[in-house]
Amino acid sequence: MPNPGLSDAEIAQTIKAVESALREGYPPPGRSRPGTRSAIMRATELLREIERKPITESTLRSRLRTIKTRGVEPDWTLYEKPSFPASPPDPPRLDTPEAKLRFTIRQPRDNWGERYRVVVIFDAHDSPSIRKDRFLWMGRYVAETTPDMVVQIGDLFSFDSLCKIEPNDTLLGKSKPIFVDDIDSGHEALALFDKGTGGWDGEKHVTLGNHEARALTFTNRTPEIAGILTQNLDNLLMTHGWTYSPFGALHFIGGVAFTHILLSRLGRPYGGEHIENRIGNMALEDFVFGHTHRAVDKSFTKTGMNRNVRVISGGCSLEDGHVESYVGHAVSGWSYNIADMVIDEGRIRRCSLIPMSDLAERFG
Repeated sequence: MPNPGLSDAEIAQTIKAVESALREGYPPPGRSRPGTRSAIMRATELLREIERKPITESTLRSRLRTIKTRGVEPDWTLYEKPSFPASPPDPPRLDTPEAKLRFTIRQPRDNWGERYRVVVIFDAHDSPSIRKDRFLWMGRYVAETTPDMVVQIGDLFSFDSLCKIEPNDTLLGKSKPIFVDDIDSGHEALALFDKGTGGWDGEKHVTLGNHEARALTFTNRTPEIAGILTQNLDNLLMTHGWTYSPFGALHFIGGVAFTHILLSRLGRPYGGEHIENRIGNMALEDFVFGHTHRAVDKSFTKTGMNRNVRVISGGCSLEDGHVESYVGHAVSGWSYNIADMVIDEGRIRRCSLIPMSDLAERFG
């Protein structure tokens, strides 16, 4: 007989919520790292949605103890820890035939005029505290559509452990993750993407953003650790088969420029309410960027016979509706998408924005 305080429906809903969280990749109690989300935290959110009433983590744990005394509990084996090497491999020797350069920059004329289908992932901001199932969804979209390549536009990882905005001796500073957790979280996210792509073996490239550049700026302030942070980032990307180009560099595909954000002559990111106008006035080729988390698709007239350049950003590839805590109560207006585009004859011929909510409905 179940506990009189719990109905049969509540017992079933509790088990269902926990098992759903386990399937999504959230670890069971005792197997999550400090400061990361567990199946209990995720299941609590699901129960709030199902039962439409406030439920705390302690309430859920109490329910599980009660259920266990009745000889019933969730199937904890449903959790599958994403697989990645316990120790990142050594960088490949570049003098061997099988070595693949990780640091790559395509120049404007390297492949101008060729036709490519490209899936673009915008600012994904993986961190230990954010759920990762969207990486599986994006991977499945790639497996389904089989593009020639995937470009991640930067800020693939948040690297909040290296954030200098919040000093370490403040309350918010003390809540920052440690760098090892950021790296492990990145491995888990990219392992889910790999799982989603299955046998797809196209090119994967990251145009590093300002958040990845934190590894360089932190090293510059702390020269004693030179090479340690950057090698971890290098090996993280290499382990999962991604090449990359530096923060601010233009990476060209078929004559179209890709970068996280355009840098000024002082080396600072361009900013402003309508940053696409500044980029469009400067650009000599179609241009794809990120950084602002706001979607835009505009054309800018150039001199000559019927000439223009197209400037596109898809916003960000965070989970639909997620706004980072640093925004606070400020206006945001973020958009949540990936892009599926065709490049031909040096131009973006077609670009469709795929909402993250559509990916969740389709593959979640």
